Parts: sequence; C-alpha cells; structure tokens
Amino acid sequence: RSKNPDNGQLLKLQKQLKGLEGCAVKTQIPKFTATDIQGRKVTEKSLNGKVNVVMSWATWSYSSIALQQRLKQLKQKHGDKLGVMGICLDAQADICRRSIARDSLKWSTVCDGRMWESSLLQKFGMGDVPANILIDQKGRVLSRNLTPQHLEERINKLLK
Repeated sequence: RSKNPDNGQLLKLQKQLKGLEGCAVKTQIPKFTATDIQGRKVTEKSLNGKVNVVMSWATWSYSSIALQQRLKQLKQKHGDKLGVMGICLDAQADICRRSIARDSLKWSTVCDGRMWESSLLQKFGMGDVPANILIDQKGRVLSRNLTPQHLEERINKLLK
C-alpha cells in the first residue's frame, strides 16, 4: 500500500500493476463482459478457439493506427484463425466509429469513452497506446507489448 495516498502517479501505477497481475504472461485472460461500438456483447469466451491480439489504440496515436493496419493485413492473410479485439481510448465513440469505418476494420472494438479509466483497459493491465497482448487458442497470454515486427513474426509462426 502507498504511504502517499495523494500521489496520482503512484495510484495509476498501482492500478496498472494490479491489472498486470490479472493478465500476466502464461495466465488465462481475465473474465470480462463489454459492449463493442456495434452494440455486440464481447466476453473472454469470444477470444477462445483462435490466436488473438487484444490491442489498445486511439485515433490520435499514429503508431497505434499503423499497428491496426498491420493487424488488418495479418487478418486478411490468416482469416478466421486470427482474432483481434481493440480497446479504443478516444473520449467519444463517434470518433472511434468513424475511424473504424474509414479503415474498414471488421473486429470488435470497445470504446466506453472513459479513456485511461476504461475498466477493460485496466482489467488487461494496459497502460500505453499502442499496447498489445497475444493470446493462444485456449485463452492463455503468450506475450505482452511486442513490437509490431515481433508480434507479426509470432502470429505467423503460431498460424503456420
């Protein structure tokens, strides 16, 4: 516990560490229920049966948009064997929705408008944009925050 309860940075770090505990490498992903921007229910069960990438992104982060484009190409290459779920940190779901439509992204994206306070972002222990978590077919975390190149290599190797 913090000896300085008014330190905002320390409180944020404690929140991130708690999330990392619940979504550490070699553990099962946490149970969750969310609604994507299309109004569809998304749960941890939605991520079973295929290799998945959960990624955080925002319309104002060029590197996260670039990662999405790379994932879109991988999804086209591997089809239904690869799943992607986005967690958008934009404050307005409309902005997120327009970006997804413009970029023709077909996977579930959750944008609750709470930005860094998103409970889903915290549950996955994500504290950066972009961030990514690679998950196997059984819902186990294989790795976290790989570079786009390493993420692509791991996905290609897993889905040979």
